[in-house]
Amino acid sequence: MNILFASKDRDLLKCYQLLLSDEDTAVDTAFDGIQVLNAIAAKKYDILIVSQDIPRITCRQIVEHAKSMRLPVIVLTQKKTGLNILLDDVLANDYLEMPFVSEELKKEIDDVICKAGSEEELDFGDFSVKTSDFSMGKLPVTAREMDILSALYGKRELSAEKDGIFINAINGKLSKQGFRKQIRYEKNNGFRLVTENE
Repeated sequence: MNILFASKDRDLLKCYQLLLSDEDTAVDTAFDGIQVLNAIAAKKYDILIVSQDIPRITCRQIVEHAKSMRLPVIVLTQKKTGLNILLDDVLANDYLEMPFVSEELKKEIDDVICKAGSEEELDFGDFSVKTSDFSMGKLPVTAREMDILSALYGKRELSAEKDGIFINAINGKLSKQGFRKQIRYEKNNGFRLVTENE
């Protein structure tokens, strides 16, 4: 596996290059946006990990460019992912709040790469969710939103505390596209996808 890890913090780059590298994984680093774009133009990567505060080119521009190349992206953030980010038309495959332990990052990498390589499609009638391109209808979704939609599809339980912001983002995306479905909580049934006015 080839990983590109980008951050303005050179100590962090060295640390994660050592932690993630092994006989099956090569980790290249970049410390600004120009280096990121040059690196992904010169070499095929399986995933890009980029800090939100990368200098010289905005993280949003990097994510947009990487996604146009079908390169999965995890963005490292200094704060919790807000609804404004989740409702943006340019969306990374996932967001990880710093600080985190290395096992969290490894799990996120595996999860995003697994989903990106899957051809699974969840059909909800009015709309479908494609795991290979992280999309719901015509809008992008994160790996966490895909987990929630998959749980709804398989009738598994969700947690309002843990999943609330992502549920709100999914509902916003459904409304934005004119779909008449929303995720609602029902006392005896938990969260489920319902048609509006149901």
